[in-house]
Amino acid sequence: MSTASYPFYQVDVFTDKGYLGNPLAVVVVLDPTLPVPTEKQMAQFANWTNLSETTFLLPPTDPSKADYKVRIFTPASELPFAGHPTLGTCRVFLDHTAGASASSKNNESRKVVQECGVGLVELQVSPDSSIAFAAPPLSKTGAVEEDKVEIACQTMGIARSEVLDTQWIVNGPEWFALLVKDTETVLRAKRNPTTESKNLKWGIIGAYPQDQRKDLTKDPLFEVRTFPHGVGVDEDPVTGSFNAGMAQWLIGTGKAPTSYIASQGTAMGRRGKIVVKRDDNDSEKVWIGGHSVVCIKGVVQI
Repeated sequence: MSTASYPFYQVDVFTDKGYLGNPLAVVVVLDPTLPVPTEKQMAQFANWTNLSETTFLLPPTDPSKADYKVRIFTPASELPFAGHPTLGTCRVFLDHTAGASASSKNNESRKVVQECGVGLVELQVSPDSSIAFAAPPLSKTGAVEEDKVEIACQTMGIARSEVLDTQWIVNGPEWFALLVKDTETVLRAKRNPTTESKNLKWGIIGAYPQDQRKDLTKDPLFEVRTFPHGVGVDEDPVTGSFNAGMAQWLIGTGKAPTSYIASQGTAMGRRGKIVVKRDDNDSEKVWIGGHSVVCIKGVVQI
């Protein structure tokens, strides 16, 4: 089978400094003269990169409705939606099409629309180059089945009594969330999969004590960790889809304010920063944002 050359980027998402966020590989397939890789080729390349996600940036099905289309692959499967690939792919789209400068014109935000497996996802590009996506609707909510909670607790090495609340937060990925008593519990959780946990994807959240938050506008309110064992990943450094569902749950139930910052990746030596804000004009819409940095730019043969 013949190969073709495609522009390739590797970006670090949810950080303003490279190598401290969540990496993402992006293959740009916007040139109409290039063949679109087959699904088998996409899956094989994503498996080879061995990152939590690899995306393929494609022309939209209907240019009047979306700016681009993205297909998102883990090393094992394709996802209909994921958060950090959404932000990272948008960053590449703007840089590759010279659209980044347009976001700062007149010091106004720019709207971008992404087409993906869950439909159309709206994004906002701020003058400071940060990007936020509107959290997609949750397709499944409610308390998590006790057997799954027990498996997650046993895998992490924490007591069931340390879990304050549970919730399904499915927005494409089959996430469930465990709210635990504090950040210390979050940070000491073990990440290694077990036989029982290999079909599950979950995350844990704990709040920082107020005396550790010197600046309430800049310091994180929550520490987050995610364990997508169901897709063959022990722990994800920073996870947009989970933080999106988590924000909808916590804000919607009054467990969190309408805007806050979450930290993720601390246990892995990262400094991921997720900015969460409920829309000023639409109480049903929650924005999940952060910075992304291009770390590698080149050409890939597929």
